[in-house]
Amino acid sequence: MTTMGNNVRRAALVVLATTALTTLCGCYDLGLGSLLSGLSGLSGLASDWSSFPSTTLYDPTETIQSVNDYRQEVYDNANAAWDEYIRE
Repeated sequence: MTTMGNNVRRAALVVLATTALTTLCGCYDLGLGSLLSGLSGLSGLASDWSSFPSTTLYDPTETIQSVNDYRQEVYDNANAAWDEYIRE
């Protein structure tokens, strides 16, 4: 009975450690997404995890470029106005 009790404790410890790691790291990071996809009833949940992280992340390139273009336009207009003022 002692050996069986030790095995039960070890199994409980493994389940507890796996649960803690899954909670801290997430199933996707541990590679458990493929394990979950094989379980019935959780296949939809596992397929949602496989798309993480999202591929539609914010790309600020266009915003930054438009700010730079606007700044250059302001500089060009100020330069043209200054030249016109000096030539008067």
